Amino acid sequence: VVGDATAMAFADGDGFDADMVNDIVANDSFVKTVQAGAMATAFSAEGTETEIANADGDAVDIDDSMNWLTVGFTYMDIQDDGIDIDPSLNIVFDGGTIMNVGELLAVIGAPGETWAGAAPSTAGDAEAGADVSVDTAAPAGAAAPAPGTVRAVPLVRKLAKRLGVDLTAVAGTGPNGQITRADVEAAADAGAASAPPAAAAPAPPAAPSPAPTGEAVGLSATRRAIARNMTRSWTEIPHVTVWGPADGTNLLAARTQGGGPIEAYVIEALLPVLAEFPDFNARFDGSDLVRSATVEMGVAIDTPAGLVVPVVKKAGALSRAGLAAEIERLAAAAMDRTLTPEQLSGNTFTVSNVGAVGGGYGTPIIPHGTTAILSIGRAKDDVVVRDKAIAIAPVIPVSLSFDHRIIDGASASRFLTRFVERLEQFGAA
Repeated sequence: VVGDATAMAFADGDGFDADMVNDIVANDSFVKTVQAGAMATAFSAEGTETEIANADGDAVDIDDSMNWLTVGFTYMDIQDDGIDIDPSLNIVFDGGTIMNVGELLAVIGAPGETWAGAAPSTAGDAEAGADVSVDTAAPAGAAAPAPGTVRAVPLVRKLAKRLGVDLTAVAGTGPNGQITRADVEAAADAGAASAPPAAAAPAPPAAPSPAPTGEAVGLSATRRAIARNMTRSWTEIPHVTVWGPADGTNLLAARTQGGGPIEAYVIEALLPVLAEFPDFNARFDGSDLVRSATVEMGVAIDTPAGLVVPVVKKAGALSRAGLAAEIERLAAAAMDRTLTPEQLSGNTFTVSNVGAVGGGYGTPIIPHGTTAILSIGRAKDDVVVRDKAIAIAPVIPVSLSFDHRIIDGASASRFLTRFVERLEQFGAA
């Protein structure tokens, strides 16, 4: 969105609502570049501001980091890439505010320029490229707001709530009847000076039933994204899971010798199986199945903020060492929350190593848009039969969930059987 106002930033704790993080790439509507004389307010991701680098009125220079915000599963650094003057920042949103798509976040102007508040943008304005002016005077012939209409940014609304001011009774002096902070403060002062005597308190109502005790915990942007994605997958995809044990002797011996994350060895065993069963390495939108020409391997990573699934791009073109290095790089970025939207999208199959946290068999949930997911549990010594003789071996629990709209149980069982064979014969000529 480009208007006549200035630019954007966020206040510590601010959040905004919209679609999941993959839509940033699909819609190309996440605005990173902020230019002097332009206001950017259109987003296609849910996010929460986590750290602000500027205070109200601070100067910001070219390439200054204005803040970090959480976008679904990652942090994104918002910089004023295109500013070529010495602007000052005016924060619009207060910490903890939930923002809607298209709402004004902040304003950057020339040194000494004042900002009296602009009418909040709407999603429709964002799409139409509506201008937003920083002039303090309303344009000639501008229509006054309809009776009962309140024009105030969230920071002003929050101030009014704190001061006990009824915004419907306040005449805004800002552009197009916008209620400013000064209007609210003046109304609060006037109300305190002429407040009528308090009416007698009504008789207290009957005591309600005791409410359950406990702590209400708000969900982070990451957890809300996880909840939304899991709900969508579980409600739209008919999940079926098959299980099987795998003798992990050869695979674990190779891992002990070569080192690196075990997922690299699992993916190496998976690649020829995915080539043999292409419906498992695919994208499905509910009507069309697209078998992928490359393996875009999602790898589930457990982080303090929640489950993250970065994608190893073109996994089939990587060596074992290349797979290990890429998984370690993505895992480090996941922990630092510096993954990009591109690194979090496009998976055609997913591996989840629940064994890393002591897990065994499970029912992994299929990432929406894909057709299957495989999880491996922690290897434990168990009894196996080799050449009609009993032996003790490290047995790996393997679980495969699949979309029954696309994949039949017989195909899933064949896939799992072939994968177990590849695991058990790992490294064999």
